[in-house]
Amino acid sequence: MISTPNFCYSECAGRAWASIRSSRRRIAERFRYAAAHTGQIRHLMKKAPNGQFLLGAFALSFAALLTAGQSTPTPIVAELKRLQGYWEGEGAGGKCSITITGNSLHYRAGTNWWKTTFTLPAGTDPQQLHATIKDSSPPTNGIGQVVFAIFKIEDGTLTLAEVDMSDEPPKTFSSASSRYVLKQVQPQKKNTEPPKTK
Repeated sequence: MISTPNFCYSECAGRAWASIRSSRRRIAERFRYAAAHTGQIRHLMKKAPNGQFLLGAFALSFAALLTAGQSTPTPIVAELKRLQGYWEGEGAGGKCSITITGNSLHYRAGTNWWKTTFTLPAGTDPQQLHATIKDSSPPTNGIGQVVFAIFKIEDGTLTLAEVDMSDEPPKTFSSASSRYVLKQVQPQKKNTEPPKTK
C-alpha cells in the first residue's frame, strides 16, 4: 500500500487549486458588480405593480453580470489586427512573403517556407514578436525553435528584424543581423476559368 504523495501530484494539485481560486475571484467580482446595480432593480420593482418588471430586472442583472468582465482592447490586440494580411518584400534571403492570420505567420522565401505561431509580449519597445516554428520545408530541423524579432509598421510598411541564432530580440532595428521590409498587398488570385475559345 503506497500512501505517500509524489511531488508532481502535489505540485499539479497546487496549480489546479490556484486556478480554481482565480476563477472564483473573477466570478465573485462579477457578482459584486451586479450587486452594486441591484438598487436600480429594486427601485423598478417597487414602482411596478405586481412585480411586472421582474423579468426586465432579471435581464438587467444578467447583463450587468456578463458585461462586468469586459474591458477595452489592449494595445497588443490593436497591433495584432494591424499585422493581419499578406505582405511581400525583401528579406535576408531576397524576395519573400509573409501571410498573417490570427496568431499564425507563414513565411515564404523562394521554395522555402516556415509555418509559425507567434505571441506579442506586452510592454516591449520596440514591439517584440516571438514566433515558434511549427512546420517547414525540408530540412525540418528547426521545428520547435523560437525566433525572437522586433517589428514596426509605418506608412503601410512592415519592418521585422532579428539577430540570427539568438535567444533574444535585437534592441534596435539597426543592431539586427537580418531585416525584412514588406508592403501589404492583396494576394494574387489564380485564374481558375479555362481560356475562352473562339
